[in-house]
Amino acid sequence: MDASLTLANNGESDLIIRAVEWQSKALECSLKAGDIVKAGQKVTLKFTLDSSQCDYDLWVDRVRIITNDVQHPMQSIRLTGVVVE
Repeated sequence: MDASLTLANNGESDLIIRAVEWQSKALECSLKAGDIVKAGQKVTLKFTLDSSQCDYDLWVDRVRIITNDVQHPMQSIRLTGVVVE
C-alpha cells in the first residue's frame, strides 16, 4: 500500500517536526523528526506499507506528528488498509 497526503504550513514561522510516531513495523513514512516546513510551504508525506509483514485482514494504525505549533502541537492521522492474499 502506498498513500500520500499534503502537509501545509499556513503559519508565519517555520514548522519544526519534533517527532513522527506509529506502531506498525511494516509502515514507513517520509516525514522524520527534525524536518522543517517553511512558512507558506507544502510538503507531501508518503506512507508505504510492506504487506508481507502484516496478517491478512484489516490493517489500522495511527501516525502522530508532533511539532512546535503552539495551538496544535500534535496531529493524528488514521491509516487503514485491507491486506489480501
